[in-house]
Amino acid sequence: MASFISRMVSNRVLQLEKLNLLQSKPCHSQFRTLLNRVKKANFSSQETIRNAHHTLKDVLNEVDKKLEANVESKHLFLGTCRYYNHKVNDRFVIVNLGDRIAVEDAWSQPQCLIDTALSRDDIEELKKSIPKLTRCASFSVGEVDGYFNSPWQFGYYLQPNFTVFTTLGLQFMMRTIVNEKILFLHNGACKGQSINLAHVDSVRVEVSDDPWSSRNLILKMKDSDELKDIIEDSRINLDAESKRDLASLMIETEWLVTVAAYLSIAATTAANRKVPLQLADVLTTRGNPWVEMRNSAWIKDSNAA
Repeated sequence: MASFISRMVSNRVLQLEKLNLLQSKPCHSQFRTLLNRVKKANFSSQETIRNAHHTLKDVLNEVDKKLEANVESKHLFLGTCRYYNHKVNDRFVIVNLGDRIAVEDAWSQPQCLIDTALSRDDIEELKKSIPKLTRCASFSVGEVDGYFNSPWQFGYYLQPNFTVFTTLGLQFMMRTIVNEKILFLHNGACKGQSINLAHVDSVRVEVSDDPWSSRNLILKMKDSDELKDIIEDSRINLDAESKRDLASLMIETEWLVTVAAYLSIAATTAANRKVPLQLADVLTTRGNPWVEMRNSAWIKDSNAA
């Protein structure tokens, strides 16, 4: 069964296909079983949530307690991870993103309040309950890049403004100003710049050569050779097994491809023309058989939702 964020992702894939911005030819597969094999082979030693026996009430009490010392109300975020190996539970984090008044300007370092797992029904109830907490001024739902039990580094949400952040602070935020979609870059190689999405020619996800330790989200600007590197995701601690594992690469970059897909759609709307999503070969069905399996699972789950 797909989590709520997985359904969002699969719908985006289908939307890209309808816009002819992403081409794929999915086939049926035992994707979930194969992912479990990957987990057992490569990720069994990477754990950040041990003995996750929280109840819905436990989670609310723990979050509320950690917010008690704050004078100002906070912007809270709930993000799911790709927790494929459990039939009932989804892993998620709740993060304090700081004072609501500062969310669109300068962020302090986000504070992870809890990293645990609950049933999908309990997570839906949690989404209704968190905004009712005394210190919750605003609330966003999205996804983080953690997979299985691995630590997370990046997160994103769509509302109230499409935003990507890291464990250190804000990466970028998209805002609509005078009917134009503007991307404000707060960190990275283009820190301090703003980009009008109507001026973007293509959205690219590139990776370095094997062991694929550097993954970049790049905007190619229209009528020029200018490239804007807006996210660099470096994985410097790859173990010997995962270095040559295309399945692991697909899982680790899934969040980045999703963010790029949203930007491709937003830029297509802003520019009133096709702004294609261009992926490195190892992230496509041409260069990675796991991608074809994943796409098939997404489409199957989307049709069943």
